[in-house]
Amino acid sequence: MLFTEKLEEEYRDGYEAGEKNARISIIRNALSEKGPLTPQLEEYLENANIPTLDTWLRFAFEAGNCEMFLQKIGK
Repeated sequence: MLFTEKLEEEYRDGYEAGEKNARISIIRNALSEKGPLTPQLEEYLENANIPTLDTWLRFAFEAGNCEMFLQKIGK
């Protein structure tokens, strides 16, 4: 692998990690006002991919509490 290809790959990986962390942070903030976040919920967030988190963002704002959110995401 060329040096520039390696840099591009690292940049892409860093960008994706930042995007994922931003979505998780928004979901956490939205849900934290609706009840405590359980370790299991934190694990679901950490293991989700970006498209899934995009869907869950809407659910986090629609849910009345964390339990409803978990029901909406099928957990």
